[in-house]
Amino acid sequence: IKEISDRHNGRSVNICGTVSTIKKILTKSGKPMLFVSMEDKAGQIEVVTFPAILEKNSQAFVENKILMISGRVDFKDGMAKVICDTAEEVNET
Repeated sequence: IKEISDRHNGRSVNICGTVSTIKKILTKSGKPMLFVSMEDKAGQIEVVTFPAILEKNSQAFVENKILMISGRVDFKDGMAKVICDTAEEVNET
């Protein structure tokens, strides 16, 4: 997470981290979407999860779960975000 910067803007990335906070909003069409704060030992990043992705895997987005996220980096105003394409729960063993 710490290594994601403006040079990754528009590129696909895979990140793994713990869900620390979740902010749920409703779109103009009334569908839920999430702004998920994910962190690992080195950094923190916001993951934007649109309704179509949330519908496929809503049970994965729970605080303190470890997730593997694939998505595209969106770098604006000096901050990187990941636009989620897929989310998968990681089971600790």
